[in-house]
Order: sequence, then structure tokens, then C-alpha cells
Amino acid sequence: MSPPTSDPGLADRVARLERDLQLLKNGVRLLGLCPCGNCGKYFQSSDAKALFDAGELVCRACLPEWWEGIEATMSIADRQALEHKLARWLVANYNAKIIRDAKKLPRAEMVTLKMVVACEQCNGTAKTETGAICRNCEGRGTVWVIELRPEFQ
Repeated sequence: MSPPTSDPGLADRVARLERDLQLLKNGVRLLGLCPCGNCGKYFQSSDAKALFDAGELVCRACLPEWWEGIEATMSIADRQALEHKLARWLVANYNAKIIRDAKKLPRAEMVTLKMVVACEQCNGTAKTETGAICRNCEGRGTVWVIELRPEFQ
């Protein structure tokens, strides 16, 4: 931020405010709080459920918007690795389910989050190492990660 040059004291005040703000941020981090890289809200760093670590920290509320913005910018290999990590995080912390069969997908009104991710067993190829159809994803190369609304869990 560059302050107006008409008031020489203003530049000093802005620099002091920026320095004070940085000191406050450092102090908050010492207290064990980390900000979401998307919304800026602070969460306890000791709470594994609070923030997903994708190189930047993202809270659960920002996850869909953040994922939509970042997934297209990644290489296929990087995206698949992050998808697998994200799916495991959602299953471990938010009772998300991995759905392999489209017939078992819940109704839309039951779902808070629905993502299509590469199958972890075949790495999105739809085939096993021997060339057979992957039984985990039924030959699609993808599975769904579903988080149900609390009233449907």
C-alpha cells in the first residue's frame, strides 16, 4: 500500500501501522491460531478438523469455492494427489463417504458436499496394473466423495 505523498508524517504512520499489524499476526500465531488462506478467519492450529493443509490452509466453509478456483490450475498428477489427500481429510474429519456406485448416491438435498475424485486404487486410469477393469471404481477411474447434512448421517 503506498500512502499519499502530500503528508510526510502519513507515510510514517502507515508504516508503523503495517509493522504493528504484522506483530499482532505473529502474536496470534504464537497463541496457536492460523488463518484460512481464503477468508482470513483464524482457527486453532491444533484442531486437525479446522483447516485443510494444501500448501495453504483452507477452512471447511471455504473449501468448495477454493477447490473450484484451484483445481483447473493444477497438473493432473498434482490435482490427483491433492484430491486423495482432501478425500482422506474429509472422511477422517467430517464423516464424508466414498461412493463407488452411482446408484448409491444420496439425493441432492441430503448432501452438503459432493466431489468427483480420481480413484485411489487405479490412480484414475480405470484399470488395474494387469490391465483388468478396476473393481474399486467399476472402470470409471473416478469415485464420489460425499458429505451428508447432519440430519441425514
